[in-house]
Amino acid sequence: MPDKPASHPFKCPVCGLSDQVDKVSTIYLAGIADKRAPEIGQATKIPSQKLRPLSRLLAPPSSGKSAPIRPLHPDTVLIVFSCILPFFLLGILKQQPAMLIPIVLVLAILYGFYFFKRKAVVAKFERAQANQREAQARIERGIKTWMKLYYCDRDAGVFLPGKDELVPVEQMISYLMR
Repeated sequence: MPDKPASHPFKCPVCGLSDQVDKVSTIYLAGIADKRAPEIGQATKIPSQKLRPLSRLLAPPSSGKSAPIRPLHPDTVLIVFSCILPFFLLGILKQQPAMLIPIVLVLAILYGFYFFKRKAVVAKFERAQANQREAQARIERGIKTWMKLYYCDRDAGVFLPGKDELVPVEQMISYLMR
């Protein structure tokens, strides 16, 4: 049976004790490894039957599911469309020459509408990109803070060493995202 880790100097800000304090990341990893590798589950002071549900509550912040492909800039879409367009126009010219002028007029109207609305479309795209970058940065900051958190089993809360604040486990994610 592996030795228990040495006690750390961090005390719970509520009870002032460190005998039931463990690092959040250690509890999380021990909880997900508990069934597959029981010896890892012994790395914490948390009883085995409580470890698995607690590790789910102490999971790090997640960015959720991301899109399988990156969004394309509107101008890129227009350029690709414009590169393919001559092949279609050539096919129309060969198959239905009378339809070429109406189709070119419709395309001219659509291009005109795009250039009329381009500023708004590009601004919307850039706002979405900025929001996505900010959300990713928020998640990264949350994970950095999560890596520093400790959990007090006696008071069922998490805290940052050196701070006098104990956050209930249920509010941990909102605390990390602040």
